Amino acid sequence: ESRREYFLIGPRAQEGVAAVHEAFFAAGADLATTNSFVATPHHAGDRAVPLVTAAARCAQRAARSTAQPLPAMRKVAGCLPPLGECYAVRRDRSDADAAVYEQLAFALADEKVDVLLAETLTHSSEAANVILGVKMASLKRGYRLPLWVVFTLADDATGRLRGGERAAIAIQRALDAADGAGVLLSGVGVNCCAPGAVDAALADVVEVAEGREVVVYANAFESTTSEWLKKEGRPDCCGTPCRGNPREYVDGVMTPDAYARRAAAWARRGATVVGGCCGTTPAHTKACRVLFDRQRRRSRFLGYLTFFVVVLAVLARALGPALALALAEKRVWDEL
Repeated sequence: ESRREYFLIGPRAQEGVAAVHEAFFAAGADLATTNSFVATPHHAGDRAVPLVTAAARCAQRAARSTAQPLPAMRKVAGCLPPLGECYAVRRDRSDADAAVYEQLAFALADEKVDVLLAETLTHSSEAANVILGVKMASLKRGYRLPLWVVFTLADDATGRLRGGERAAIAIQRALDAADGAGVLLSGVGVNCCAPGAVDAALADVVEVAEGREVVVYANAFESTTSEWLKKEGRPDCCGTPCRGNPREYVDGVMTPDAYARRAAAWARRGATVVGGCCGTTPAHTKACRVLFDRQRRRSRFLGYLTFFVVVLAVLARALGPALALALAEKRVWDEL
């Protein structure tokens, strides 16, 4: 057991984790999430907090060391994951869960993460436990820790969480809980689901977000999580799974270019933070960065072109009468 603990948080393991973060940053990522999704008492016992600390240090090391883009532009999100088995629905408010989230949030804040990311949540009650924990950690630290709350969708087109709530309703409940607790909930969104499920839910998510960050990152696997859960004997509320075009996939994984096209469409529809979840790689990140940069350059060119046309129109309106008068005077003098 001591050797296993060393493997998880020892220098060699930390170098490997940092190298993965560096690969994503080098591919064009602006933000990395700490590699601590299973660093909870359920999975790691009393090693959870040391693992969270080590994971945060790995991400911060990568954010500072990668050459491109500028280090000052890179951010680290501290993961606040589900506290039991992933995708297991937790519908109850729990002071014990809130206390665990307080410990995790405090440890992440100690390592100066830029935002706390509660991800892959299945129910609004789970989000309420996170919010209470973050509130207690914020009170201990003496300032409000920024928080994003991101829910996992069932892999169909209903816009529902795996726990059955509509995404917009769950997000509104989280926003209300954060307002009541005085927690800085600065971003909301959906993750860990089929891209088609994001397509179906995004409009509602953008509407309820009301100017906050809209965080979206989907899975790249052709086989959906809902189908896997059904085979495991713990089905979620999924109806007919959303499957992409078979031509988008190679060996069961969506190609980087196909994923980038999906991500660009989400950005056009209002998503402000777009990334990748299960099955995505630095190649997917690079494809997204290339496409986003191309669209940004195109938008900038169209903006300049529009400005130039408007200036010409204003000048034409302002100078038109004077120019017409000058031409009329010239004709008079020519006749004389």
